[in-house]
Amino acid sequence: MKRKKLLTLLLSTSLIFSSVGCTSTQAKTSSSTSNKTTQSIAKQNNNLTEKQVLEKFKKSVENLKSVTANYKITVNEVDKNNKVKQNGTKIQYDILSKVIYSGKDKDNYPIIEQIYDKSTQVVDGKKTQTSSYVNQKTKKAYYDADGKGLKEYKGKELKTETESNYATVAKMFLFTKTSADFVKYPKAQLQMSETATTYDFKFKGKNAPLLYAIDGLFGLAIDIQALEKIDIDVTYKISKKDFSIVEVTHSLLQTSKDKKYQSTGKYTVTSVNNIKAIDEAKNLK
Repeated sequence: MKRKKLLTLLLSTSLIFSSVGCTSTQAKTSSSTSNKTTQSIAKQNNNLTEKQVLEKFKKSVENLKSVTANYKITVNEVDKNNKVKQNGTKIQYDILSKVIYSGKDKDNYPIIEQIYDKSTQVVDGKKTQTSSYVNQKTKKAYYDADGKGLKEYKGKELKTETESNYATVAKMFLFTKTSADFVKYPKAQLQMSETATTYDFKFKGKNAPLLYAIDGLFGLAIDIQALEKIDIDVTYKISKKDFSIVEVTHSLLQTSKDKKYQSTGKYTVTSVNNIKAIDEAKNLK
């Protein structure tokens, strides 16, 4: 089921993005890339076929225990020449996400047990910060919208399916590589290339099916009825060391309600399987 898109929310007047019912996060950074580069890469992890890379990636996801990630996104209103308008809409998001997984779903993907998000939003110069924590084990959720600390959330909905869920990012990435709808059309798929430290999967151009598949994860699009008109540039980087995601970068150019917007984002995974507990939640009752 398609969910409300990040960009739609960012451009809305209400801008309630970090509510527990829609906790969001996504991230990736070059520091993660450099950290992985300094670690040795097994010789047998080089020169693999796409099938071999995908199999190893799927196995790494199945063994996932925890993830720390960062998502940064900037949205600018641009003119007909794609130059940023000085007085146009400008939105910046910086989101830290920590997730602990426990158990598997019917497709053998990890299920969120705990998730912590901290987000900084700047909309047309106005800065706000929020944070949230959800624990499915205790069935409790906490939210901080005023900087005074996490307080227990008393609402009825308790959801942990988020844009920042690494397991879902991985699941939808694999869907684009295995679904019959994509396999039939090679040019509509992310294309693999190899670097010294990563296997990169990239697409640049117009691709409605691909954008629809990953849109719910990254909130790239406003108008899902006009995905075929949107220019996208998306790259997934997978580590040669442990076949985890290093980063996902995207840029998007589209028109909505006679205004043109450019969105750029980077989802950076800073650690995998290193979290035993979420420090920000250790004093919560």
